[in-house]
Amino acid sequence: PDGVTTIGGWVFYGCQSLSSVTIPDSVTIIGDGAFESCNSLTDVYYTGSTTEWIEITIGYNNWKLTEANIYYNYVPVNN
Repeated sequence: PDGVTTIGGWVFYGCQSLSSVTIPDSVTIIGDGAFESCNSLTDVYYTGSTTEWIEITIGYNNWKLTEANIYYNYVPVNN
C-alpha cells in the first residue's frame, strides 16, 4: 500500500505464480532476494517516475524484478 518504504529481503522468495506486482512510489529500498525465484514475474507497475525508480536501492538476487517490464507513473484503480 501507499506509504510502504521498504520491501523486505526474501519477502516474495519462491512465489512461482507471482506474475505482476504494483510498487508505490514511497518505496526506497527493495531488500536482497525479495523477488528471487519469482520466475513468472513479467510486469511491474510502479506509481512513480523513471527517475524515482532509478533511485530505489535494489538488493542482490532481484534479477526477475529488474528484467521485468516496468510501467512507470501507474495509477491504480480503486475498487
